[in-house]
Formats: sequence, C-alpha cells, structure tokens
Amino acid sequence: MVYPGNNYKELYWDVFQSILLLVTCVLTPFTLAFSDELADVVWYSSMNAAIDCCFALDIILNFNLAYQDEAYAVEDDRWLVAKRYFHSWFLIDFLAVLPFEALVLGVSRHG
Repeated sequence: MVYPGNNYKELYWDVFQSILLLVTCVLTPFTLAFSDELADVVWYSSMNAAIDCCFALDIILNFNLAYQDEAYAVEDDRWLVAKRYFHSWFLIDFLAVLPFEALVLGVSRHG
C-alpha cells in the first residue's frame, strides 16, 4: 500500500501524471483533426500508447492508495480502498484509457 504523505507519489507521480494530462489536452485536437495522417506516424502512435499505459498504471496505483477517513484515521483495507475508488474516479479513469480508436475501427471492420 502507498500511504498518505508518500513524497514519491505526491511529488513525482502526481506531477508526472499532470504533465501527461497537459500533453494529452494539447495533442487531442491534432489527433482528431489529422487522425488519418497521424496513424502512419510511428513515434506519435507509440507516444500515445505509452501515455495510455501510464494512465493504466495510475489505475492500478489507485487501488493501492491508503487514505484518511473522516476521523483522519488511515484506512488501508484493500476492500474499502477499492470500494472508495470505484465510487469516485474509477469509471472516468477507465474510460480515459480505453482505446476508442481501435474499438471503433474493430467494430466498423466487422459490422
């Protein structure tokens, strides 16, 4: 478990994730506007895949983050941590890492 006050998580990982979110915000309009051209650019596709992997790792990390409850007691019961994450950001995080382009292409080819 990663406990509250962990400097590595709070300083390095959260800042890294924030930078990745900013990069994604900047690149998404280009991806939408030039998707056909960018599909052939290997480094661009690789970078997007790497960013998606980092976001997937963040999901795994969130299932291992102890938290402080209302009484400021540290809660590290994995069931309660998972339940709390499922009821908060999990759906948004999960939808963010789904490869919608691949899903759409797969459905359009088979449908």
